[in-house]
Amino acid sequence: MPALNNGPNALRLRRAGLEPSGPWIEIDVDGKAVRALAGESLAATLTAAGHLDLRRHASGATRGVYCGMGVCFDCRVSIDGRPGERACLATVKPGLRVRTGAEADTFGAAPGAEPGLRRDETQVLVIGAGPAGLAAAEAAAAAGLSVVVIDERSAPGGQYFKPVATSHRQTGAAPDGQFAAGAALVARVQALGVRFYNLCTVWDARALCAGGDDATGDQGITVHAHDREGVLEVSALRVVVATGAYEKAWAVPGWTLPGVMNTGAAQTLARAYQVAPGRRVLVAGNGPLNLQVAADLVRNGVEVVAVAEAARSPLHAPWKDLLAMARLRPDLLRAGIGYLATLRRYGVPVLHGHVLARVEGEGRAERAVLAAVGVGGALRQGSGTTRGADSRGETGFDVDVVCTGYGFAPSTEITRLLGCRHEVDARQALVAVRDKNMRTSIVSVFVAGDAGGPWGAHAALHQGRLAGLAAARDLAGEDAERNAQAQVAAAGLGRETAFQRSLWRAFAAPDCASSLARDDTLLCRCEGVPFGPVRAEIAGGAKDLASIKRATRCGMGHCQGRYCSPAIVRLLAEAGAAAPTEATWFRVQAPLRPMPMDSLARTQAGIDVMAPLQESAPASARDCREKLDEVDTVVIGGGVVGLCTARELARAGQSVAVLERHQPHAEASGVNAGSLHVQFQTFGFADLTSEAAVRSPVSTLAMQRDSVYLWDEFASETGTDIEIGIEGGLTVADDEASLTHLRRKVAWEREAGLEIHMLGGDEARSLAPYLSPGVIAASLSRDEGKINPMKAAPAMLAAALAAGVRVHADTRVVKIAKTGSGFVVETTRGRVVARRVVNAAGAWAGAIGALAGDALPVRPNPIQMLVTEALPPTIPYHLAHATRRLTLKQAASGNLIIGGGWRASWDAHAQRMRPSLQGISGNLAVVTRMLPGLGALLVLRSWTGTAFVTPPVIGESGRVAGLFHAVTQNGMTLAPAVGRLCADLILGRPTRRDARPFSPARLP
Repeated sequence: MPALNNGPNALRLRRAGLEPSGPWIEIDVDGKAVRALAGESLAATLTAAGHLDLRRHASGATRGVYCGMGVCFDCRVSIDGRPGERACLATVKPGLRVRTGAEADTFGAAPGAEPGLRRDETQVLVIGAGPAGLAAAEAAAAAGLSVVVIDERSAPGGQYFKPVATSHRQTGAAPDGQFAAGAALVARVQALGVRFYNLCTVWDARALCAGGDDATGDQGITVHAHDREGVLEVSALRVVVATGAYEKAWAVPGWTLPGVMNTGAAQTLARAYQVAPGRRVLVAGNGPLNLQVAADLVRNGVEVVAVAEAARSPLHAPWKDLLAMARLRPDLLRAGIGYLATLRRYGVPVLHGHVLARVEGEGRAERAVLAAVGVGGALRQGSGTTRGADSRGETGFDVDVVCTGYGFAPSTEITRLLGCRHEVDARQALVAVRDKNMRTSIVSVFVAGDAGGPWGAHAALHQGRLAGLAAARDLAGEDAERNAQAQVAAAGLGRETAFQRSLWRAFAAPDCASSLARDDTLLCRCEGVPFGPVRAEIAGGAKDLASIKRATRCGMGHCQGRYCSPAIVRLLAEAGAAAPTEATWFRVQAPLRPMPMDSLARTQAGIDVMAPLQESAPASARDCREKLDEVDTVVIGGGVVGLCTARELARAGQSVAVLERHQPHAEASGVNAGSLHVQFQTFGFADLTSEAAVRSPVSTLAMQRDSVYLWDEFASETGTDIEIGIEGGLTVADDEASLTHLRRKVAWEREAGLEIHMLGGDEARSLAPYLSPGVIAASLSRDEGKINPMKAAPAMLAAALAAGVRVHADTRVVKIAKTGSGFVVETTRGRVVARRVVNAAGAWAGAIGALAGDALPVRPNPIQMLVTEALPPTIPYHLAHATRRLTLKQAASGNLIIGGGWRASWDAHAQRMRPSLQGISGNLAVVTRMLPGLGALLVLRSWTGTAFVTPPVIGESGRVAGLFHAVTQNGMTLAPAVGRLCADLILGRPTRRDARPFSPARLP
């Protein structure tokens, strides 16, 4: 057996048929010279040198390589002064300077020019260069179509073929058949003239409709990606999504320690880079991949201390399945038997019916503990089935690396963003609905390979061929030879899926992961959220990932929920929640991967046209004769304005019901950026010299200031942490035009009674050193602040309920009728009788007013926000630009929340609002101009919310007695003050301010 090397590169493998392709080089890692091979990944270099601790999580815990394929982002390091680079995707070159350990380099990345934008057009675009993607590209290109392939890795081949990196070369025949088959397929595709974009990350995609809102339109796909040359826009008539799958997390105590990695990551290190993951390795999981990896490692000198297979021995499998496997794919069955024989030959124990129970160690994996499980998934106590087992049925092994492989989750982000229809399969995986040719519900989109469900690489090859041939049939017409090839591929796919079904019946294993996770075990490795809070939310009635996300922060980190979401879905199922559907999962938005701000930032023209608000038609009432409630006052709208108004009324002894069309605070109140605005946001007003244009929004400024402090009082009174911070706000100018605008703004604010200070550029930078040298002036308000709407809105809901308010969720108003004694409000859940009605419906207030006979001039305006990765406390001030669309603040979590009124757009395929390319890139261009040192900061996610434009309308209607309006912009800021003012007007109490400027009677 080959032995591992000794010395500084002790974990280098010496595989027959391969050798280094060039001389050794040196790179600088934390000030020390480390030997490397040019062309290998930085993760391989660091692993070979025994450097497993790559970064420090915000919690203080160390992290290392986990997924090995760019999904988890836990191997982030600083490379040549650029923070946030993934070691598993970075390629080593001479002189590389690497810094590990820091959560994030806050500043220091030198500002650069805006990234270039390149455009490419093709007939067929393939996303992913694994077996499915390559097979699709070959089939389409062979039909004479132009084909482009985009792939995130440095060379085509994917996670199955795992091509040898350029750091090595063959010295003869390929080391094994898997290498040879991959190399041959890549060579055939390249010979057909297919164009490859490697090291290229797709971060946005949009399907174009044939016309109107036709969700089955056939106008092709536009994809935005990023590589080292900038932004790449590819337009295609057909797209094959072949993004594969990633390994599910096995979230047991210690699973985030450095040295714990997915089996696929270990395989990539060993096969692509000829690096062992460690000296003493334990492999635990379910399925033949784990046996293959363990056998390969032990053949090449690695000490594999054990293989823990969750399933019982295949000898216990149904004989029909064993016979079927032997008939369908005897070669694969022989390969599996060969893996077992290799492990037996080297004395590696294969422990069937055992799972990884926990990993122990100080700062890194040092000991792996296995537990025996029964057929039903219960842990077997005191079984003593293996040598060294303790009374609890656990067996421990001293290790330096633990590899886990407990199944796969399809990578469906692109198809979900595009709006393809999805369903939940038998494995509780969310997959795109496809026909026999791998076509989705969108004519232009195909899904091939494990992205459509984990059926293995051999099935993926056939799926890719079917997709490529179907695309060729669409674009090049019918062809007898291609039809025959499709029949062969379909037959092959049938054979492979039949084999896989038999295989997984033989490897059927109970799912006991949840029982192994304690309440303090981390579930979300990115945000450091343990199982306990998630279990508590489910026990409290949470039924989907979005609500759990808002309550716990699960899914808000760098992996964007890829690892925690399957575990949460499993917990929901175990708790007996509703059967999972597509709506159960996190909503997908661009960017599809965390991206540096400066890689997306591009200056965009201003926005002058409001985006339309699209929504489904209101449902008819179930039975409006059935009484739902009878109260003094019914409040329509369960956002913070409605809840504050209802709470004030209830505390005064009124009976109050709130009607909310969806869930309380789930729309604008729950998805806004959390700004407590005091200064006038002038970027939407080109002419501040027009009193008619400015007077209305300026009229609420003093009330906004007072309302900020009412939020602070609310937090103190209720004892809730809503993460309020009244730290002040800066609005900056960086040229003469914006300075003129800023001065006019300040004049209006001072006239409204605000205390605003004008600062020079140097004064502003003395308060905020991170500001650009180009900033020449700023206005400062000490009263401006921020709040966490995901905490503030639920806290206000709880306070309203505690005051006696009755809240009816999922209750849409369909009719409002005036009666002699008040109103009858008909809803989709019955009728509500009330003496008076309060219209606090936000963006829908115009429509609600019209139902009651008093329409309001409300223009809904769907907008979008962005959030970056967390920083140490850095930016205390709320930041805005005088004329460009920007609001920015740092949340208590450390993330930067970025907005500015950039418009979201309606996606007819997905039937929802989504961030626009113009909004994302334009918003970030303003940020990087104002904060040039933060360009390398990663944008983690985006979301949309519904803002609106209206003059403030607070008080009783001039047309309909008993109808009150509580409608204004800046609702998150103004909610406590508006609620108090509206309640005072309803109850006939003296108001704390003159309400006449807001009276509905003033409107035409």
